Amino acid sequence: MTERLRAAMTELAEQVAPVDLTSRVLHTSRRRRVRRIAASSAAAVTAVVLASGVAYAFGTRPTTPQPGPAGTPTVSVPPTPPPVEPTATPSTTPDTATEPTAPASPSTGQAGDPTIPRSAMLRAADVGPGYRSSPPEGDDHGSLAMIFRYCGETFPEPGTTVLASRSAYLLGEGERAVLQRAIRFAPGQAEPAVQYVRKRFTGRCESINMGGNPSDQSRFRIEAVDIAGNSALLIREDRTNEQGTTTNYRIVIEQLDMFTEIRTTGGTDGLDVYGIARSASQRLCAATPGSC
Repeated sequence: MTERLRAAMTELAEQVAPVDLTSRVLHTSRRRRVRRIAASSAAAVTAVVLASGVAYAFGTRPTTPQPGPAGTPTVSVPPTPPPVEPTATPSTTPDTATEPTAPASPSTGQAGDPTIPRSAMLRAADVGPGYRSSPPEGDDHGSLAMIFRYCGETFPEPGTTVLASRSAYLLGEGERAVLQRAIRFAPGQAEPAVQYVRKRFTGRCESINMGGNPSDQSRFRIEAVDIAGNSALLIREDRTNEQGTTTNYRIVIEQLDMFTEIRTTGGTDGLDVYGIARSASQRLCAATPGSC
């Protein structure tokens, strides 16, 4: 029995492995330290997260944008300006007149008044039946000012002073019309203006290519002078173009400081050009008080 017990104890002792207590203690100590560090890190992270959440909730988050990755351009979008209400630009009409024009209001007709009254202009009754007054439409491209340009001259003559001017259009049937332009010059300049016209139409402006076109030519001839009892001219114009030859007349009259040019268009059938000249001279009395 004793032998059997001893053998059993010997066999049990051989099966038991030796234990290293030092290694086990160190291992246990390292594991506890790692747990403490992990716990501390987790607590720190939690505190940071909570602090950031509180800052965001109370509006204390940073407003400066963080820089992007290196090499990425930063694009700044400028603020959109407020809409600007458009400002209406006043429309301006170029003034093509080279001298002052008389106002539309009636003139007093008093001496020293430079304006030209409407009563100084021709009426439809002065021309003949079938004519009517019409507002002027644009520039008169057959006026002395335009005609003289075609022959290298100017009208009025350089150095003269125009104080006022006025126009009248009297329209007949078809293309027939009588056009008038009255000018008030500075004292002493109206009569020389008549002589200036006479010299041009008997000189370099006797034959004119209208618009510089050789196939559209006008020839001028002085037919009468000093008509209607004034310093005046009756000028015949024969214009030849592809449509044939048409004859019209121009009348130039001076009375004190007043000068008027009258021309017919579309032919002169049935027109008394001498009668028109006399009527125009009488009408000018309204613009030259004391002269008639």
